[in-house]
Amino acid sequence: MPLVKSPPGKLRHLEWLLAVFVLILGAAIYLHGIVQNLPYQLNSDEPFTWIFVNRLLQTGSLYDPKNFIPYPPLRMILGAGEQHFLYLATPPGKLTQPVAYLTARCFSVFYGVLLLAVTYQAGRKLHSSAAGIAAMLYLAVQHDAVELSKLLKTDNLAWLLGMVCILFTVRAVRQGRGRLNIYALLFALAAIAAKYTMAPVLGFPILGMILVAGRKSILYAGIVMLIIIVVSGFFVIAPPDFLVRLLRMLPTGVLFGREHFFQFPTLRGNFRALISQVGGIYALVLMVGLGFSFARFSLHSQEFRKWVLIPVIGVMMVGTLFFLGLLDRPSRAQDLFVIVLGFALLWGVGIAALTRQRAALAVLMAFGLLSPRVVNAWTFGTKLTRPDTRVLTAEWFIDHVPAGTHIGVEADKVEFERGYGGFPSDKILFVDEIASVYQESLESFARRGVEYLVADERQIYEGGFYDFNPPHEDFMANVTTVLSLADPYTNGWEGPRRLIFRIPAIQQHPMHAFVGNEIVFKGYDLPSTTIAPGGTLDLVLYWEALEQTTANNIVFAQLLNEQGELVSQLDGPPGDELHRTYDWWPGYFDWDEWPIVVPDSLPEGVYSLVLGMYDADTLVRLPITDAEGVPLGDHLELTYIVVQR
Repeated sequence: MPLVKSPPGKLRHLEWLLAVFVLILGAAIYLHGIVQNLPYQLNSDEPFTWIFVNRLLQTGSLYDPKNFIPYPPLRMILGAGEQHFLYLATPPGKLTQPVAYLTARCFSVFYGVLLLAVTYQAGRKLHSSAAGIAAMLYLAVQHDAVELSKLLKTDNLAWLLGMVCILFTVRAVRQGRGRLNIYALLFALAAIAAKYTMAPVLGFPILGMILVAGRKSILYAGIVMLIIIVVSGFFVIAPPDFLVRLLRMLPTGVLFGREHFFQFPTLRGNFRALISQVGGIYALVLMVGLGFSFARFSLHSQEFRKWVLIPVIGVMMVGTLFFLGLLDRPSRAQDLFVIVLGFALLWGVGIAALTRQRAALAVLMAFGLLSPRVVNAWTFGTKLTRPDTRVLTAEWFIDHVPAGTHIGVEADKVEFERGYGGFPSDKILFVDEIASVYQESLESFARRGVEYLVADERQIYEGGFYDFNPPHEDFMANVTTVLSLADPYTNGWEGPRRLIFRIPAIQQHPMHAFVGNEIVFKGYDLPSTTIAPGGTLDLVLYWEALEQTTANNIVFAQLLNEQGELVSQLDGPPGDELHRTYDWWPGYFDWDEWPIVVPDSLPEGVYSLVLGMYDADTLVRLPITDAEGVPLGDHLELTYIVVQR
């Protein structure tokens, strides 16, 4: 009997309604919850997506100076187009970062819904409307599709293009039109340009071209492929020396571990991750349904080439497992998802076969089997508030350090960028990207004004903190761990492992007082608070610029007696002649020797050492506040000085 029992002309009215219902359900699930974690929530790839999209908008270049292989170009180009559209559509001054962030997620939802629609068409062309609806329902509630449709990701677009490639391949084979395989090939290349691990999808148009040819061509192609496999296997098992050196430089180098040749060191992990991803019970239903279909199949059927498409999809799924094994990516859900696309189609075929292609019955059966996932998919929107370790890093600094704090962060500092995710604070922090917390000594960091270091797991192969286990003893002995984000999995967080360290200051007496609105007093050195008349206080003052200023500010350091009367002082511009305060830039950090002479005639007693600044043009003193913003007046009391002979 023929494989497909589609009605002539338009789809049955009921089938059309069921397809629209599932599509609306998928859109509702994807949309639910995408605003719950605004304005600030990160996911592993979102910072990179934002960085590269904005670099493309600003420079017109896809080049990434940190990576030899650039981020998938097609997704970056479309992302830049989305951002540009948003700039054009938003009135001047009204575009806030939460709006940009929400818009990017809405585009992910849009690609996810298009993926469902294309999946329906692919299932319908492959088998029947019932298969298309069941496949669409499976993807609509698959947890990785749900999660990645709610985030700013590159994956949904790649999956959409990959499914379009499959659709064209199916149509090419069913209609015997080789030209459609060209379109399938173009969409496969576009999918790879959107996500590199979509490379196995190239197999669909290639095999489609073979299937469109006659049976003799298929036989010849099979013989050629077998020869290629045998020869390739020989070269892997006993290759010439020059080829060994070449293959070891490529991902195929993993095959040269002799104990791993027939098992792939990551293949088992891939398989376990895949079964977890697609669901064991759903895999069982697929096998039963396909078995039922093939039991009714005759080799003499005119539907031979159409039936071959089903094992072709299976071959591509297995090939993807091996491909990811070579790349050593055993458990990345977004990479395994190319297999999930094929699984959804085959699962839809299995459901349609078990229900004899009755769309309403297929939907009921699919809903019954998928009901736990339907519930989980809807409630997943409330789980988007899982914090990312980079969010927690930024929030800790917002809550625990004053404005003007210097931080060194391994990997990237995107969580502190106001251009991404709506950094939820107006607090000014000076953040440097560093390759490693070990790249220079702690003293060297402190001399640049750095007060905190953040270790990031992503620098594990770049000489970062996590490259060393155990970490450097001398480093750990001299820093204080103020926040540990070292176990995201156990705590239900997203993102890389992180640790925040407080490093020793070079100042003998660290302080953080705001002088006016643009300058921060960072502390002082004073070897002794006891001095004889005629001596000199060896005072060293540390300064930082919070913001740019046009004022020429003068420092005054004074010694006052118990009645508050001036007994000694030193006024002058901070810094040298080349770096007056009007030349300081945000983040500028420096220190000055500030010797104060104690008069020979000064009586013994206890005196106050005070400090402040005034504008050289107006002689008005700048107001001073402490790190919490509490006003301290127009001067700062540093310490008491004991004068004795």
